[in-house]
Amino acid sequence: MSAASVSTSAPAVLAAALAVSVVPASAASAAPAAAPPPPPLQLARFQADAGGTKVKDDMKNVNGEYLQVRNTSAKAINVTGYWFRDAHGNRFVFPRGSVIGARTTVTVYTGVGTNRGAAFYWKQGFHKWNNTGDTASLHSPKNVRLDVCTYTKNVAGFVAC
Repeated sequence: MSAASVSTSAPAVLAAALAVSVVPASAASAAPAAAPPPPPLQLARFQADAGGTKVKDDMKNVNGEYLQVRNTSAKAINVTGYWFRDAHGNRFVFPRGSVIGARTTVTVYTGVGTNRGAAFYWKQGFHKWNNTGDTASLHSPKNVRLDVCTYTKNVAGFVAC
């Protein structure tokens, strides 16, 4: 092989290699879109069947049914006007002044009681959640669905969401 043939073919080989390895900066830096972070308010535990608790009679243990809402953020969240509902449209609305502390879980009991701290009461005289299966959905005051949890009948009477 002569020096002349090497010098004339080397630029062609170099150009071909560069054409393959050159990637536009915009394509190299483009990453797949990240999934949005989960909302800071999430359903935590759904005790739909009070019979799954130690008291086996739903009607005598309305507060044996409850839904827990967890604040996963590092800041307290004012939940005034936030609400959840069951599959039949029964709604609980957090009353004025309701706050869930940072990294705190509150419990909303179906029955009667006094709202204090991490305990809220729906003030129903009978159970609302369907023992054979039900779905709870949590919404913001602007009707943005934040989370959904579905209970399917089981021996324990609850599901961790």
